[in-house]
Amino acid sequence: MNNYIQYKYVLVLSAFLLGLSGCGKESGDIKIENRVTVKISDILKKELSETIHSSGVLQSSDIIKLSFKTGGIVDRIFVHEGEAVKTGQCLASLKQEEMNAQLERARTGYEKAVRDFERAKNLYTDNAVTLQQKQDAESALKLAASTLEIAEFNARYSKIISPGNGKILKQVVEENELVNAGTPIIVFASTDKSWIVKAQIIDKDIVKLQIGDTARVLFDAYPGHNFTGEVSEISEFADPGTGLYELELTLSAKPEKLINGLIAKIDIFTSKAGKYFFVPIDALVEARGDEGFVYTVDENNYAVKVPVKIISVLDEYIAVSGNIVNTRVVTSGAAYLSDDEKTQIITGMDSVIGGRK
Repeated sequence: MNNYIQYKYVLVLSAFLLGLSGCGKESGDIKIENRVTVKISDILKKELSETIHSSGVLQSSDIIKLSFKTGGIVDRIFVHEGEAVKTGQCLASLKQEEMNAQLERARTGYEKAVRDFERAKNLYTDNAVTLQQKQDAESALKLAASTLEIAEFNARYSKIISPGNGKILKQVVEENELVNAGTPIIVFASTDKSWIVKAQIIDKDIVKLQIGDTARVLFDAYPGHNFTGEVSEISEFADPGTGLYELELTLSAKPEKLINGLIAKIDIFTSKAGKYFFVPIDALVEARGDEGFVYTVDENNYAVKVPVKIISVLDEYIAVSGNIVNTRVVTSGAAYLSDDEKTQIITGMDSVIGGRK
């Protein structure tokens, strides 16, 4: 009897356990979807001039290394670095003792040659000298005149005179130094001429540019002030050290305070327009440099993660390029998405994202 009761108890317990097992299997078929509320916007495709970003250095378009015509000892330097100068102002001079002696000798030689020629001309009239003697005296006079002209020219260029209004960028030598002819003494930058920004860009960007392309130039020294310019010169050769190509931008307006060497941030707008995708800036996720991702929604309402390259930032929109085949992009909630998640459009702009069953 006891064995019979135990046997019935075992059968009941087994049936109960089997029932629990069956219930567990049915509950496994129930899957709860996690939903994320997002917003969706249309993707536009429009033409846009590509923007090339770079940096450069401001400088005058007319920078001159001023020097003496002849060698000698530097007597005086009348200006200092950073000083503004005017046209015709004396900037530096050589000691004049040797120059004055050369000039005096040339003048004395010329005066003697004049007298000799006048005497020979009179004697020739009286048939006292030959025609050749008169011609020799005339040649000597011309030679003396040339020698005097050279001496006066050298004396005039034993002083450095400012060729225009400008600034002294650098004083290369000091007073009492012995210098050779043509040795740079002062570096001068004209303020009457235009100002340029020199920049270097990579090869894949240089081919997109042409003379006359416009640019926006920003200086940290002038916050909030945008300067405009245009490409005025493009190098045809790469720098052998860096592999970069140099270009020049001419500014259309001068900065308030002209300082060579100011660092500029440059945005160059190419004249060759291309078609790009315009999406709200909120649609961009995982951005790094000029690369990032957006989530589009396909015709079956599945989210598609698409890598894109950022071309330009325009207020609330960005222009991007990439393999975008859908016409809608997720603008809010994209940070909570993963690729290939199902979407359900609730309103014209809102949707709910849930995992695929």
